[in-house]
Amino acid sequence: MGYIVVPSPVLREGRGLEIWSQITTAKNCVSLYIIFILMIFKASVTIRNFEEKMDKKDKLRIRSEAELQLQSKGLSEIVDLLESQKISFFLGGGTLLGIVREGDFIPWDWDVEIDVKAEEIYPKRKEIIKDLESAGFEVIEEDTFLENRKNLKISAEKYGAKYEILSYYRLFFSRCRKSKKMPARFFEGNERCVLRQRVYPVLSPAKEYLRYNYGNWEIPLKSGLKDDYVTKRSRRRKNKFFKKFKKSLKTIRNERK
Repeated sequence: MGYIVVPSPVLREGRGLEIWSQITTAKNCVSLYIIFILMIFKASVTIRNFEEKMDKKDKLRIRSEAELQLQSKGLSEIVDLLESQKISFFLGGGTLLGIVREGDFIPWDWDVEIDVKAEEIYPKRKEIIKDLESAGFEVIEEDTFLENRKNLKISAEKYGAKYEILSYYRLFFSRCRKSKKMPARFFEGNERCVLRQRVYPVLSPAKEYLRYNYGNWEIPLKSGLKDDYVTKRSRRRKNKFFKKFKKSLKTIRNERK
């Protein structure tokens, strides 16, 4: 005859309490971990917001005459490099706005914009970066990933000033890059403007470009947010999914370096 052993209620209860205790402990650990992660996230957001606020404040500060003179010197050096590589270029953005409206740099503009044709600069991008570094510029951003045969961007600093070389690719009757677009004819004119005793080619007709890009460009507007001063027609709609996907790929690429 066989026997069936049934654990006593005491044993069953003791084992159950032990298991329940383990589950409770695990839950507490998970809860503490989640709270810790949330605290870190909140702190990082706070720090990032503070940094962005300080960055905007520094962006819009008034540059002194000495700083603007050095900024002009750096621009001349970059232009000399582009000319040596036989790359056509045009002053645009806030730099051209300052030339036409102020007759000089805008004192609170935080960078100098140099626009180029993608098909000209992309094959020579490595030489340009090498020349910039040899001339004492610090290349702080080199956006040459994925589709940047079209959207090449080179950001460099020297003399405490920031310079951006932005490439635009041809798309039918427009020139585009990422979130920006403009009529291709702005790159085909031969208008030139004087900036601090040097003549530079500019996107032209200059006033038509400024009206296209800024709307009522004659009224000064001091803001660090593009949506405040750039017209909607000069912006391109981007696929948000593709933008996130490209950003993820870029992050992976940087982590592998």
